[in-house]
Amino acid sequence: MTELPRTDFKKTYRQVYAARATPTLVDVPELTMLAVDGVGDPEGPAYRQVVEALYGVAYTLRFGLKNAGVLEYPVMPLEGSGGARDCGTGRRRTGRPGTTR
Repeated sequence: MTELPRTDFKKTYRQVYAARATPTLVDVPELTMLAVDGVGDPEGPAYRQVVEALYGVAYTLRFGLKNAGVLEYPVMPLEGSGGARDCGTGRRRTGRPGTTR
């Protein structure tokens, strides 16, 4: 059996994922990732279902690529981005001045 290339994205993007003792601005490169957008209680059942679906897709892709002999990699931990909604538009503020989604 041929050994597959293995990529650890936490190591590849160490500048993004490394813990720091003080707050630091980090330039995050453009990355492709699975994502969902929504509102609601992160302790609620809808959030749990979405997280389960995300991990289901992530592991399906991971094992599909591995079984096809393309690449092996660990599934990354869940990341979140929260913010307040702009009452005027209903769009979520990203935390950067003047930016909404």
